[in-house]
Amino acid sequence: MSKDETYKLESFMKDIKMGLEIEFTFNGKEYTLSRSDDKYAFTDVREQIYALYNSYEELLESIRIEGFSIIDIIDKRLYQNWYVY
Repeated sequence: MSKDETYKLESFMKDIKMGLEIEFTFNGKEYTLSRSDDKYAFTDVREQIYALYNSYEELLESIRIEGFSIIDIIDKRLYQNWYVY
């Protein structure tokens, strides 16, 4: 599924909780959010930085990209591309 112009924070929260893979671009850099077994992963594709979290809540609370939380990036539509698989 490609980015939907009406993609809302509520949809994102449902998708991340379900463990769907999410790819997005923020300030020209690609990132992914995914679930692997019982862990949630955040990947900075360019820098090859990979971090695992015990829950999607922990992931959302912990990740900051250039000072922004993932929730801020979604809610304020600061991303350039957005894909959900």
